[in-house]
Amino acid sequence: MAALHVLTSVPDTVDLRSTPLGGSLRAQDRDTWELHSVGADPPAGAATSGDAVTFVDHRTALDPRAVGVVLDALAARPDAVAVYGDGCVVDDEGTMPELRPAWSPELLLSRRYTGDPFVVTAQVLAELGTLDLSVPGDRHELALHLVERGDTVLHVPAVLGTGPPPADTSDGAAAAVQRHLSRTAQPMRARPGSA
Repeated sequence: MAALHVLTSVPDTVDLRSTPLGGSLRAQDRDTWELHSVGADPPAGAATSGDAVTFVDHRTALDPRAVGVVLDALAARPDAVAVYGDGCVVDDEGTMPELRPAWSPELLLSRRYTGDPFVVTAQVLAELGTLDLSVPGDRHELALHLVERGDTVLHVPAVLGTGPPPADTSDGAAAAVQRHLSRTAQPMRARPGSA
C-alpha cells in the first residue's frame, strides 16, 4: 500500500510531535504516512515506491481521515497525479470553511486555490525536478506544471485540514505564473496581486 510522505518545516525550538500537525497525524485512521521535517525534496526512495508527497504547515491539523481520503482518491484514479480538498482557516475571528473549486487551469492563473495539503505523486515530483515545497510560490508552480503536462488532478469534497491562513505570497505567485506564461508562450504578464 502506498504511503503519504508529509513534509513540514518547524523552528528548531519546536517539538514536531507537539504541533497540531504531529498530533493529527497520530490520530489518522490509517498509519500509512511518514512525517519529515524538511523543506525541499521528497524523501529518498519515495519516487520509486508509488508513494505520494505533500507539504503541510506544522500549525495545521489534518482531519483524522485525510490520509485515507487522498490515498484512496489516487488509487481509484490511476490516471491522477495529484489531489486536493477543502479546508478550514483559523484566524483571530474564528474558524471559516474554505470550499475549493474543481480543478481549473484558468483559475490557477489568478491564485493557488488548491490550498494545502496539495498531494502529488512522488514520481511526478521526481520527473519535474527541484521544487522547494516549503515555498508557497513553488507549490503554485507545481500546480502550473501539472496544467502544462495535461495531468489529471482531483478535488475531493472533504475538509482535509484546519490551519492558519496562508502567508502573503503574491510576489512568489506572480513569479510562478510569469514562468508558466513564458513556458507556454502566452503573451501576458503577471504581477504581484494578480496571482
